[in-house]
Amino acid sequence: MKKLIFVIVLILILSACSHPEQKKSDLIVYSPYPERFINPIIQDFEHATGQRVQVIHDSTRKLIKRIEHTPMENRGHVFVGGSLSELEGSRSIIQGEIQPFIYMPSVFIVNKDLIGDIQVSKYHDLLNRDLYKQFSYPNPELTNTGYQHRSALETIYNKSQSERVLKCGVKLDKTADVMEHVISGRSYVGLTYEYTAMDYIDAGYPLEIVYPSDGTIINTDGIVRINGTTHPKRDDFIQYMLSKEVQRHISDVFHVKSARKDIPFKAYKVLKPLEEINVLQRGE
Repeated sequence: MKKLIFVIVLILILSACSHPEQKKSDLIVYSPYPERFINPIIQDFEHATGQRVQVIHDSTRKLIKRIEHTPMENRGHVFVGGSLSELEGSRSIIQGEIQPFIYMPSVFIVNKDLIGDIQVSKYHDLLNRDLYKQFSYPNPELTNTGYQHRSALETIYNKSQSERVLKCGVKLDKTADVMEHVISGRSYVGLTYEYTAMDYIDAGYPLEIVYPSDGTIINTDGIVRINGTTHPKRDDFIQYMLSKEVQRHISDVFHVKSARKDIPFKAYKVLKPLEEINVLQRGE
């Protein structure tokens, strides 16, 4: 009996540690970014201000739906990430102007150990029968990454051709699932975005980034207030995230393209500056 009580208490303690209780004084931030990217930046804000921040992670579309179904008095305070067009399309949940945060090119990630002589330089190459069900992409209805790649296909070709291309691939729920498919060999090619692709290359995986030559969408991610509850540190947090110091930090450390004009992109390994990319669309 004592052992049983000990086990129950231990479970409760571990649960409390892994899911810290949310306090009314917490600043609540929604973000689709990987924790390894957004969390260190937010922790710096916490240390600088003493303000505790709770981050709710999920895909952009799932976060938007979550906020839409949350009573206004129970909503969080800031949304960081997601394309400007997608956030603009959800005006009922946001308040005020959407500020550009970072630029995020939509790219292919290729497993160099598996691709062999198969040519993959543009979207049209995905129709190659050697790539049938050998490339994967995130669900456009659930993820901003999938939505942007589908938008690229529809802009380059048309809706029916876009559907034709995507039917040749494997649809997955999350962008992270696409990366796992590629590094595990279940897919030769994955449709993803620049930051997460570079992150895996830096980790030592035999991968290659391809900027589609027939057109690369440059996604402009935004930061905006949530329409609902207010917080005294909400605007301070947004100003902090957009500050030159923080924007330079994320550019230097995470090799992400800042939306600030006074933060030029520094060359890093295989990443291309915007000037060297055949930009299909920028600013949305």
